Amino acid sequence: MGILNLFYKKNKKMPRKKIFGGVPTRNPSITTEPYQDGLRLTISRDQTVMPWYVRLMPKPPPTRTFEMDHVGALVWELCDGTHTIAQIADVLADEKKLELKEAEVALVNYLRTLAKRGIIAIKFEDEGKK
Repeated sequence: MGILNLFYKKNKKMPRKKIFGGVPTRNPSITTEPYQDGLRLTISRDQTVMPWYVRLMPKPPPTRTFEMDHVGALVWELCDGTHTIAQIADVLADEKKLELKEAEVALVNYLRTLAKRGIIAIKFEDEGKK
């Protein structure tokens, strides 16, 4: 998975050009609704077959919710599978009157958080080509 290469392999550095060429895509199982000045995302938990010992533990709720402010909602809308991380950073810098470098750093950290929570995935250019 590309997102793991980007954020978890400390010994292998991914080139900046490849990182910002990545295309974030929303998790299709997430539903959205307006919330204050942003969005509320609801994720249904996967109901897969679990080992017997997991069934003995308390069951987690069937859904998880996340609230996003207006900036998070803007990023969410741009994570449509057509915009690259660089394009999203440009829009974020223009909308919020930030330096491009500031927008890039904040965006990469935010996308890392979304990916860890299963809200998005990121596809990189050379994935699947071997």
